[in-house]
Amino acid sequence: MPLYTTVENYSKDLLINYRFEIQAKSLGIWFTLHLQQKIIEISGRRKYDDTLAVGYFSANDRIVLIPVNLRTSSLYEGIRRSIQPYDLAEENKPNKWLFNVKVSKSLWKGAAVSFYVNNFLNNRPLYKSQRSSPLSPIYERRNPEIFYGIDLSTTLSFL
Repeated sequence: MPLYTTVENYSKDLLINYRFEIQAKSLGIWFTLHLQQKIIEISGRRKYDDTLAVGYFSANDRIVLIPVNLRTSSLYEGIRRSIQPYDLAEENKPNKWLFNVKVSKSLWKGAAVSFYVNNFLNNRPLYKSQRSSPLSPIYERRNPEIFYGIDLSTTLSFL
């Protein structure tokens, strides 16, 4: 079993949250709109293009290191890492948005009930990975499915 140079994964993300609230204090109701904008989402791998094995596990589970000057030898060709050009690609995903809403109603002092809908536009953009084969591409949905629920919040005071 071959050993290779350690691959370094990196990522760069920039997420901006926007929050807007509208209140009708006399009715004890408020509406919250929470928007998330992921402006930057970049990931990649460093040192993945080093295909030469630096060592291997022997049959008796010992690590055998390969001298630097012998790593390109045909003797070790069978344990070289095989990579495709797309394996070296950097993922640079486009801008995406997520919209969440919440309507809350005060029940009494210190208690409120809320109805929320996350991803209320059901925006689930499809993204094709840059690190996948053109013959069998990999796709991912970039937002979760629409999700909704009810929250009940209370504050207890013992004074």
